[in-house]
Amino acid sequence: MNFGDHSRTNSRKKLMLLVVLTMFFSCTETIVPEIEKPLTLRWPIFSANGSQIVGIGIKEGGAREFFRVDTSGGVAEQISSGDGMDKMLPQLSPDGTKILYIAAEPLRIFQRPHIWVMNADGSNTQDITSFGGYFDGPRWAPDSKRIVFFGPIGDNELIENQVLSINFDGTDLGFLTKGHNGNWHPRWSYNGNKIFFVSGRSNSYGTEVYVMDADGSNQIPLDSLHRASHFPRPSPKRNEVLLSWKNFESGMGGYLVNLDNSSLPAGESSFKYSLFGYVQNSEWSPNGEYIAQVRGKGTPVVDLFVLDRDGGNERRLTNGFDIYSFSWSRNSKRIVFHGFEDQKKDSLHTFIADTEQGLIKKLSIFTRR
Repeated sequence: MNFGDHSRTNSRKKLMLLVVLTMFFSCTETIVPEIEKPLTLRWPIFSANGSQIVGIGIKEGGAREFFRVDTSGGVAEQISSGDGMDKMLPQLSPDGTKILYIAAEPLRIFQRPHIWVMNADGSNTQDITSFGGYFDGPRWAPDSKRIVFFGPIGDNELIENQVLSINFDGTDLGFLTKGHNGNWHPRWSYNGNKIFFVSGRSNSYGTEVYVMDADGSNQIPLDSLHRASHFPRPSPKRNEVLLSWKNFESGMGGYLVNLDNSSLPAGESSFKYSLFGYVQNSEWSPNGEYIAQVRGKGTPVVDLFVLDRDGGNERRLTNGFDIYSFSWSRNSKRIVFHGFEDQKKDSLHTFIADTEQGLIKKLSIFTRR
């Protein structure tokens, strides 16, 4: 054997090996492990089929985006476009195809929010109040076609909150109230023919709940009591409405009025029942058989209760929580909410309550980066 030829052969083999290794490593991406970061879904709502939760999570840098996650928890998927807007108060349309919410530029959510609508999968976002203003309290009509809300409107050089309505695509804006005492917090009746709202007119004890036709006509106070009423909650299935009341002598509470059996303004004899307690918010179950309430009296504790439609069979679902928002599932068996589970207030969490079993599940939700 020629030792010179052998040496050249080994050199060629080494060179070929070096070329192959260089090509391999140049084609191989550096794998960076994903990091799972805990995420709380604020203002959570159930998806139409109840298998997922949609809510607003705060990303690094403070951006508020929509995420969805299975009801068992796990890794959440961002569904909004990353437009950088602050977002709050999502509501799924009755037909399950769209989500209504309020949004504003960063740090302006409490200064200049607008009403937005997007598809339930996060696509096709639209500001339906791009004409300006500070708008709040939007609510879907039962047929998912129209939205009622309130905001400051000029009237003879005075600016007061007034109730407006608009199609979900931003067309056909209607001004439903006027006056110098303010009108706000509208809610649709179960059939969409009426709108309940809170007004500052004509009651020396404070605000008063009124009802009007959907076009703004025939505005009538709902009751004739000498105490403030607010937060109307019409039943989703019947012609009745739950009100909250407050006065200096008696404290706070609520009462249910059946409008089929009452002439307006209704007297106390028309009430189906009265409740006493510091109710901060009430919401009917979609089937109209139950009422969920969060209650708390000037303390860090705001707990969740459920009672039957007739005011009986009250169940306390949490003890020592501080709940910020809650929403029913469409089958009226679960409630999703977010808040603190004790008074330490170390961190917010998202929870699901089984209203039949009385069980609370804290969700472990993550986002990957």
